[in-house]
Amino acid sequence: MPALPVPIWRAAGIARRLLHRIAGSNRADAAQMDQLVARISNKSGPVRVGIVVCSPAKWSMQTLFDALQADPDFTPVFYPTLSDAGLRLPRAARAAEYRKTRAFFAAIGDIAADLYDPHSGLMAPLSTIAADLVFIQQPWGMQDMPRQLEGRALTAYVHYGYPVISNDAMQFALPGFHPFLWCHFVADEIQANAMRSSGKPQATHMPVTGHPKLDAYLTPAPARGAVIVWPHAAKSDRKRVIFAPHHTLGAGTLNLATFQWSGPALLALVQTHPEVDFILKPHPNLGYEMGRAGAQMQAVYDTVMQGWDVAPNADVVQGGSYFDLFRSSDAMITDSGSFLAEYLPSGQPLIRLVKEGSASLNASGQALADAFYCADDPEALNNVFERVIVQGQDPLAPLRQAATARLMPDARASAERVMDHLRGLLGRA
Repeated sequence: MPALPVPIWRAAGIARRLLHRIAGSNRADAAQMDQLVARISNKSGPVRVGIVVCSPAKWSMQTLFDALQADPDFTPVFYPTLSDAGLRLPRAARAAEYRKTRAFFAAIGDIAADLYDPHSGLMAPLSTIAADLVFIQQPWGMQDMPRQLEGRALTAYVHYGYPVISNDAMQFALPGFHPFLWCHFVADEIQANAMRSSGKPQATHMPVTGHPKLDAYLTPAPARGAVIVWPHAAKSDRKRVIFAPHHTLGAGTLNLATFQWSGPALLALVQTHPEVDFILKPHPNLGYEMGRAGAQMQAVYDTVMQGWDVAPNADVVQGGSYFDLFRSSDAMITDSGSFLAEYLPSGQPLIRLVKEGSASLNASGQALADAFYCADDPEALNNVFERVIVQGQDPLAPLRQAATARLMPDARASAERVMDHLRGLLGRA
């Protein structure tokens, strides 16, 4: 099959899904999977692990990649491509986004082959992937990939974030994705129970391993002065606050984003608290979604970003490596989902921005909810900011410690747990 233009490649995936539904296939072929496992188990050389990646901001497997690379029984390589968000960009912007993504992952490990050609604007066929086991970074733009790879490679998935928002379809019920996975590594037992009791077909194996992202907290934190992204990095005694806004707006989405009011409110805090340093860590799709929401939202976004650009005590951080940023901060303000869990092990206060009509926390998120301060409008945010961050009153500190113990019940890395399962399932123990 030759390389296809982006829209046709995506249409082909839709056609394949329809054919499978007509044929009644809604889960992986167990016999084919057993044959693949047997072939890999009997292979004399290392297991070739292909990791299909499309977003530096959603890179969640660094410690697992390091563990695979250090093990002589495995050889990890990258297959970069574009996400659905990248595919929506104009041709020139799409090429620039892909080159940035490729450079990020090339700095981590070997690029085996490109699944997108920025010169021609064409996607490569999935037969380009030459691997025994394929990890897929995210479903978006790849919702049919596990089904398409069936019989040719085992597929595995680590959710790119920690799932704390109620969104079962995205987290474990995409019909061409989750049921065709060989292994879905699950963050906690609460989530695994929800998957098992959902009635939806799931991956062949669903081991609970914790989340590799949180392994970052098992290493020594950097010196505050060494994290140079802060506006006054050398002055490490200044208080430091991260603002991490989500992108989902309106019906048909998680509707978590509060930027219409929280963007201007945070800019006002930046301007009225010059003694505090601020970092804006937006979701990569925030700008696109604010523009898509109309002229008024676009104006809000532009005004806030312009104000942030000129403030001497504020900066913007994009990209995927952010745990040093988390561990050198004093607080986070966010309406995101995954960051609610990812930030907790820092030990610092977290202010959750909430709004009516947004998706609720799932059971995993509810188990953490008491550890968050909450605000639903500028006045409430100002009050919590003054009390918790400026004055240092922090009554929820013990609850954050207890919540962290749920996320990380012991000092063993998630990557080690994943590797143990891989070795055992593939006969490499």
